[in-house]
Amino acid sequence: MNYNYTIEIIRGDTCQKNVSITGVETSLIDSVYFSCSDLEIDKALTYDSAIGKWIFRLEPNETSILKKITSDFDITVKFTDDDISTVIYRGTIRVLPKNNKVGDLSNE
Repeated sequence: MNYNYTIEIIRGDTCQKNVSITGVETSLIDSVYFSCSDLEIDKALTYDSAIGKWIFRLEPNETSILKKITSDFDITVKFTDDDISTVIYRGTIRVLPKNNKVGDLSNE
């Protein structure tokens, strides 16, 4: 498990992070999930076979409504045999205010 992983999101910007799951064949993975209860995010990641990574992505309309907060998140893998493993436990997520007005959707 990785305890020192940090994601920073700027409100109103696209947030995309690529996640590598190592040590297991991709064919044995059913799904990968990002979850943060404080931000009410429970999202399945999309696998990109061209780069061999799982993609966590939030669009500007999704990030613009997030509250400014520092919280914890988990990345959890569900395997094809129904085993479940939390590969990132209590990583840090920070939602930051937007300092410029380019594409500002936050209505602050």
